[in-house]
Amino acid sequence: MKKLVIVLTVVTAVFAQEEAVVDTTWQKELIGSLSFSESYFDNWAAGGENAIAGQLDLGGKLIYNNEKYTWTNTGKIAYGS
Repeated sequence: MKKLVIVLTVVTAVFAQEEAVVDTTWQKELIGSLSFSESYFDNWAAGGENAIAGQLDLGGKLIYNNEKYTWTNTGKIAYGS
């Protein structure tokens, strides 16, 4: 049992030494939101209408950084009533 623990510790330490390659030329960002709204009127003498509404918003940004230049793309989209 003691040998097994030692072997697992050594194997874990060997695999932990690998470094991940990170691509720093592209930066990505995506933000989204989902919202709902409801209005309810009960026993109003003046009237009024009940309503339900919803909206989906998405926004994104994509940036390319190079030694000579930087290129930025952004976009926004919204859907709802």
